[in-house]
Amino acid sequence: MGRGPTASSTIGRSGLLLRSSVAALLAGSISASSYLPLYVRAGRGAGPGLTAWSLVFFVMGWTSGANLSSRLLDRMDHRAIVTRGFLVSIFGITSIAVLTGVNAPLPAIFAAFFVAGIGAGGVTNASLTLLRELTDDHEVGRAVSAHQFMRNQGFTIGAALGGTVLLFVVGNAVGDVEIVRDLLGGGDAAAALSPDVAAAVRRGYATATAIGAVVATVGFLPLLALRRHLDADGRMIEDPATVPAAVG
Repeated sequence: MGRGPTASSTIGRSGLLLRSSVAALLAGSISASSYLPLYVRAGRGAGPGLTAWSLVFFVMGWTSGANLSSRLLDRMDHRAIVTRGFLVSIFGITSIAVLTGVNAPLPAIFAAFFVAGIGAGGVTNASLTLLRELTDDHEVGRAVSAHQFMRNQGFTIGAALGGTVLLFVVGNAVGDVEIVRDLLGGGDAAAALSPDVAAAVRRGYATATAIGAVVATVGFLPLLALRRHLDADGRMIEDPATVPAAVG
């Protein structure tokens, strides 16, 4: 059964809010994870083996979060899963920013990446299910395509944001980013890095992760606004201004 124009407009706003939240969370996550190997190798002086394995923790967390959310979808409200996953991921990204800022031991940083991955994996999985609930059957294909597009934009923006901040800080600190570019291009110049360059990489990465944490936190705001478009049972409401915000 079709919905009226007011409800369709509400559905459109709800989908946009959900997509924006997911894109912001992914941008914040990817701005940190994309340059973790560079930080580990050039900033902390780790060997090629540890550098190569550094991203495994975020990926394992992501997979664990996606699997966990799938199991919880039959038991919990989808909005609650997305909200809690968001908070877990923000906590993880913020922890990464703090830990890298104080040069904490690498195992602690890897553990924070695992936590951030759990939240991000749970959100991306549960948000797609929530989107399908918010969308009329004949609009599902278009809504999912738009959701996937915004998800991909989150990946792209996150990588670009992290790289821009990192190179900007390193360039301002040492006046030369060619060694960093060589490392990003697959070179092995880490052994030749001076202490000043290594310190600049650490500072640049910590700054990039801090900005990523801010972006992810800002992305939580559209998710909060989304609740205005849902009733207590998670169904669409045609006039959000007349119904109290759902809690959950």
